[in-house]
Amino acid sequence: MIYSEKELNLIKKNYEDKLNKLQQENKLKEKEVKLLKAQNKQKDEVIKDLDKYNYRGQCESLKLENQELKKS
Repeated sequence: MIYSEKELNLIKKNYEDKLNKLQQENKLKEKEVKLLKAQNKQKDEVIKDLDKYNYRGQCESLKLENQELKKS
């Protein structure tokens, strides 16, 4: 198939527009991934802290102690 120069320019512009749109979407996705990684890192640090100081176990112990005190 043979295209005129005008048709080729239109095709080129269409591809350039699509490329620009995809690049913008990619930048947004990269920002989103960066944000999600930061959030995951924060959550991992909280979990590490909870495990380090055994807050989970302390909470369970306090719940049991509370139940016992309520029975008294």
